[in-house]
Amino acid sequence: MGVLRVAPLGTCRVHRPLRKISKGEGIEVFSDPINQYIHTTGEIIQRIGLLNEGLQNPESLEKYIFERALDRGGPNFPIMESDLFVIEVSSIKQISLGNYSLQMNRVINEAKPKLGSRFDEWMSILRRRVKDGYRPVDRVEEISNDPWEMIDQLSSHMQDELDLERDVGKIIDLLGGNVCLVNHINIEKPDGEKLLSRNLLCEMLSSVAKRLGVLLFDPTEKVLQDRSNILKKDGLDINHYSDYGEEVIGGALLEKIMPPTA
Repeated sequence: MGVLRVAPLGTCRVHRPLRKISKGEGIEVFSDPINQYIHTTGEIIQRIGLLNEGLQNPESLEKYIFERALDRGGPNFPIMESDLFVIEVSSIKQISLGNYSLQMNRVINEAKPKLGSRFDEWMSILRRRVKDGYRPVDRVEEISNDPWEMIDQLSSHMQDELDLERDVGKIIDLLGGNVCLVNHINIEKPDGEKLLSRNLLCEMLSSVAKRLGVLLFDPTEKVLQDRSNILKKDGLDINHYSDYGEEVIGGALLEKIMPPTA
């Protein structure tokens, strides 16, 4: 068998473990400066359009979509030549401006220094609108630099299972069906409580994967076997793998995605 070409679409939790295991394992990982980290199905669909069809985002929105300035150096191979797509969905909190999906953390990071002492008030409004769902009366394509005007321009909602299934189905159709889904690490916080939205996402994604007949990799069990070593900060960081953890999760992911040898 030749080299397996794998394209990750998600966060550091799929990009970094795949890169770690690609050395000497018969895997080539898709790399493109444009393929930075993403979290929601809306972002994933948008990123596929950018990488495969060259669909562009307005330049004024790039800082709300990408973590760093774009270096358009080009991919190591065309994304649609991938043998397998590893798709991590790690949030059901969708936020958009007009037709463009934005990253919530980028919106927050851009707004926070401008708000000063009123940031907590602004953040409370954003959380409530995401939870309850919010759609502005007027749809615009250019975002305001004033956080108080901006927040009234943004559409937001929490996905339910039907919405999630529709988007996952669209992702599979766009990529040709050869997909492995990955969910977030569904573990308790240091205080012993689970994040409700993350737990809901993991439950829904498991159901969606079964109904659509799609492979699903859940890193949770592997993490629980050695949490203090696999996660950063001796297991207290529930979002990031340690260097050792990336190798462990990469190995477990490899077992999931590699076709059996004859």
